[in-house]
Amino acid sequence: MEVERRLCDIGTCFGSLPGADEELLRLIEKYQKLGAARTALRNAVKLLQGENGRLLKEHSELSKERKATNGLRASCEKLRSEANETTEKLAAQVRKMEEAIKKAEEEKQKATKEKKCADSEKSLAEKNRNLIEAERKKVME
Repeated sequence: MEVERRLCDIGTCFGSLPGADEELLRLIEKYQKLGAARTALRNAVKLLQGENGRLLKEHSELSKERKATNGLRASCEKLRSEANETTEKLAAQVRKMEEAIKKAEEEKQKATKEKKCADSEKSLAEKNRNLIEAERKKVME
């Protein structure tokens, strides 16, 4: 507004010069175009600032989500590692149990054999004793 008033003041001062009205009109039109362009630029800057703020907020939220995801990933890796260790420990315990069972079976078989041998020896000793007693009775008669 101020510039337009000044241009009008200049126009009245130089109005008597040939072509001054056309030049003044051209300058006023140019100023109006520049004013419209400035207003458009201001509006564009406001829009860009708003969009920039929205993008910064979104970036911040995404960063938080990424950090949370990384934390979950680390927790999952730790749990997976612990699960693998536990599985390995359990597998080792199962192998030890299987070895102990196998050893116990071998001991059982050995004990069964020894019992059979002992029963056989006992039976043989019983037969020998019975024969000796029968021999004594014969000798005594």
